[in-house]
This record gives sequence, structure tokens and C-alpha cells, in this order.
Amino acid sequence: MSLKRLWLILVLFSFGVSACAGASVGNKLDGSAWVLTSLDGANPVPGGEPTLNFEDGLVRGNASCNQFGGEYEIKGNTLVFAEAMDMTAMACLDEGIMDQEQAYMRMLSGEMQFESTDGQLILTNQQGNVLIFERLSPEG
Repeated sequence: MSLKRLWLILVLFSFGVSACAGASVGNKLDGSAWVLTSLDGANPVPGGEPTLNFEDGLVRGNASCNQFGGEYEIKGNTLVFAEAMDMTAMACLDEGIMDQEQAYMRMLSGEMQFESTDGQLILTNQQGNVLIFERLSPEG
């Protein structure tokens, strides 16, 4: 193999690695944590506010009573959650907590449009339900 050809291969490889690195840097949710402030127009039950934490392609959080986690992906302004998230199976007796948790997890599934500005994360699902979060961490 000629030195010129080897040089060309190394240059092309470098561009490919740079493009991949740029894709992960473009994930502006990575490393951020959020707490729910509005569940489709309603305030969350005090003391049972759901959370979201994004890290390395994984999302985890508290659904109100139970912890959940799974994979996510960003495609432009679309946030795609894994079809099935792992979730603990506790029952909480506080009034409204389990109903809120079920509503939250129903809304927080599949593809969602997202907007992250001024310390807020706004998620809108395909049915038009809106979840509004406040940022807990400096990133996002």
C-alpha cells in the first residue's frame, strides 16, 4: 500500500471519528436532571413529583412512587423513549400518587417532541399531552 493511499485512509477515518464524536456532543440532555412541574396542565402531587435524569443514552427517574429506567435516543427535536422501561413494583398509599404515576408513565412513552430552554424541558407526546420540567442540574 502506498504512503499516499495510507494517508488518505487515515484522513477519512479521522473525519468519521470526528463526525461520531460530534453526534454525542449534540445531545443537549445528556448529564441533565429534571423535576416535573406540570402534568398536562395539572400540578404534581406535593412530595411525589416525578423526575427525569439523562446520562449516556439512558434515562432514569422517579415516576412518583416507583423508580424507572430505560434507553432513549434523540432525533432532531424528537426524544424517543424505549418501548419498555424497567420499573420497580412498589405500591404507595399516599392519595393520588399511584394515579399520577400511571398517567405520567402513559404520557412518557414512545416519541415525544422536546424543547429545552431557560431551565425548562417541555415534552409533548403524539396525543398532545404536555409535560413540563424544571432543570435540577446545570446541563440541559
